[in-house]
Amino acid sequence: NGNLFFSDGTSGNDEIRGYVQYLHNGNALLFGTNAGERLRITSDGLVLIGTTTEGYSDADDLTIYNSGHAGMTIRSGTSSLGTIAFSDATSGSGEYDGYFQYKHNEQFFVWGTAASERMRLDNGGNLNVVGVATAVSITAAQSNSAIGLIVKNTAHDSQLQILATAANKNSVIWFGDN
Repeated sequence: NGNLFFSDGTSGNDEIRGYVQYLHNGNALLFGTNAGERLRITSDGLVLIGTTTEGYSDADDLTIYNSGHAGMTIRSGTSSLGTIAFSDATSGSGEYDGYFQYKHNEQFFVWGTAASERMRLDNGGNLNVVGVATAVSITAAQSNSAIGLIVKNTAHDSQLQILATAANKNSVIWFGDN
């Protein structure tokens, strides 16, 4: 193995506080702090943070692990965007064919497909679906479940319900008070 150790003392390995290590057996590059491994780059180029085991095989390029809460923060300027983009190209709209984006200055989330905004969740909790051509499809996960759409105006205590129940195969459209 090739090692580069960082120490704050002179008494050998007990004083190692950080390291960079290349493992010839497995061809992995390790980074450590406080005498523990924190990041690993595998021979396949996978980046593992807090773990030595990659994640789901279709999404294992970056795996983050913590035995408690785990997460990732994308920090951008107060009038800027935070974006996760899905790309199949190196230029043009293919670089952001699908995306999930937060617009800090207006405080809303955007979901995009085919390089265009499709849904927006604003800072008041309102969901706007952009470009609904003919229908919204809601599908029940279980065959005996009721499915439907409930649109409520809580300020005026009124609602519209469109429901389909599997138990008696009835469909209901209902307007009224809560």
